Amino acid sequence: MSKQIAILEGATRLFLRHGFRKASMDEIAREAGVSKPTLYAYLADKDALFAAVCDHVGQKMLAAANEARSTKTFVERVQGILTAKFTGTYELLQQSPYAQELMDTQQAAARERIDATTAGFEALLLKEIDRAARAHEVDLRALGLDKRGLVRVLMQAGHGAAYGVRTVDEHREQLSTLVRAILRPGR
Repeated sequence: MSKQIAILEGATRLFLRHGFRKASMDEIAREAGVSKPTLYAYLADKDALFAAVCDHVGQKMLAAANEARSTKTFVERVQGILTAKFTGTYELLQQSPYAQELMDTQQAAARERIDATTAGFEALLLKEIDRAARAHEVDLRALGLDKRGLVRVLMQAGHGAAYGVRTVDEHREQLSTLVRAILRPGR
């Protein structure tokens, strides 16, 4: 594992364990197994580190979404993409009382990275919808939506999938049910 990945993974663990304010650069360096000067050689300050962590977590989620694109059916591909984002996020929220605080950050660089990840998920969904429309796997006219409208509805469903669930498995199943209801064949 590279030093930079070790730093990002260590910082992620500490931010989830203690929150942004309480996690010190000394603790992060120890957790990552690097010296404090090495930590600062990679990132200028804790704000830059937090933005890099947001990007790192987002890239891992996007990688999982890209893997899901290899499944057979359009519904499975959409479920996989949305699960990578929304069930992944739900799982983070369940792991830590600080996760919501971290996700709601107004820190400009971190917010930019979080928003870029969301845009990445929207772009993946748009590609899959385009692919499915060309292959006649989805009838946008029957859904009463254009491609971007369907992306918006699917993202809204992803956000709402946490309603009334208590576990990651329940979240995954709720999200799957929502996607099937929106995209059900023979509509």
